Order: sequence, then structure tokens, then C-alpha cells
Amino acid sequence: MNLQKLKISESNNILDETKQTTSEFEEQIQNIYISFNSKILQLFEELKDINNKYKASLIELHSYTKNKTKLVDTISISEEDAIKTIENLVKHIN
Repeated sequence: MNLQKLKISESNNILDETKQTTSEFEEQIQNIYISFNSKILQLFEELKDINNKYKASLIELHSYTKNKTKLVDTISISEEDAIKTIENLVKHIN
């Protein structure tokens, strides 16, 4: 009878250790996920900033060339592409 109690006790200990390890892994995975999402959002903000600087450069260039149609088309296309690219990336992650 004591041997059976010992086996049950050992099994319970192993189960407790497994639950603890699993819980630790889940916490690590959650932290990685949060960190990754934070980095993606940071990159998105940086990309928007770069895009705004690019648009400002195009506007300045336009002041020399006076070609309104191409300027408007270029600005709208570059902004739409950048935003769609990041939005699609974020959708695939979530």
C-alpha cells in the first residue's frame, strides 16, 4: 500500500512540475507576442514618418517642376501602398 501511495505522490509531483513549466512557457510566449506587436506598431509609426518626409520632399520637388498631376498621383500611391503593406502585415500576425 505504501508503494502505491509513493507512486501517486510522485505522479502528482510530476504533474505539478509539468503544469508549472507549461505556465512558464505560456507566459514567455505571451511576452514575446506583446513585444513583437509593440515592435510592429513602432515600425508602422516610423514608416508613416518616413512616408511623410518623402511626401514633403515630393512637394518641395514639385515647387520646382510645377507638375501637379504626377505629384498628386505619386503622393497618394506611395501613402496607400505603405499603409496597406503594414496593415496586411499586422493582420497576418494577429
